Amino acid sequence: MSERLTRAYRKGLPMEVVYEELKRCSGTQFDPQLVKIFLQSHGHWKDQPQDQDTLEYLIKKIA
Repeated sequence: MSERLTRAYRKGLPMEVVYEELKRCSGTQFDPQLVKIFLQSHGHWKDQPQDQDTLEYLIKKIA
């Protein structure tokens, strides 16, 4: 996974680094249940077309 989200103030991080940060901060900065759900679903979610119907479907499926 080489997808990166670059911001105006810095380059994006590799997804592997983002995953590790989420895991490391789970229970302190981030809700552990949400981290678990995100990590389980992101692999499927990132490969989906980015249209409004898909986003609404995925939100309902995760919730």
